Amino acid sequence: MKIVMGGEQRFVAVVFRGDSAASERLWACVRGDNAPAHGGWSGCWSGAKPVTRPGLQQFLEGLGERLTRGGRLGPFGPYLDEHYFFDGWDSWGSGIPSPLASLVPDEVVANAVPALSVAEVVSDVFGGAPGVR
Repeated sequence: MKIVMGGEQRFVAVVFRGDSAASERLWACVRGDNAPAHGGWSGCWSGAKPVTRPGLQQFLEGLGERLTRGGRLGPFGPYLDEHYFFDGWDSWGSGIPSPLASLVPDEVVANAVPALSVAEVVSDVFGGAPGVR
């Protein structure tokens, strides 16, 4: 799933499962809404432990707030004004994290289903029903 977040500088946040080392690891990566083709991520985070529905909801809401305050556009494109750290999540910084080396950010964004809200992303990740983990 993907959702547009941010303020003056818009970002696309993509949430997905799996990488080269852990098929169940939950990822959230962001890049500028109009990022240059073949670019990396502006930031990536992965669940340090199994992520719960409330944990993902809280993370995405916090990410949205930080992108609104700290998403910038510079001479080399969109970027985050600092590294963002969230409890229960590993921060991988910008670029392409090594577990995601086989995934092309452009393709991940293009193939992700758009969502209209954080709640819709969370619902999709956890299979719909609110009681499901």
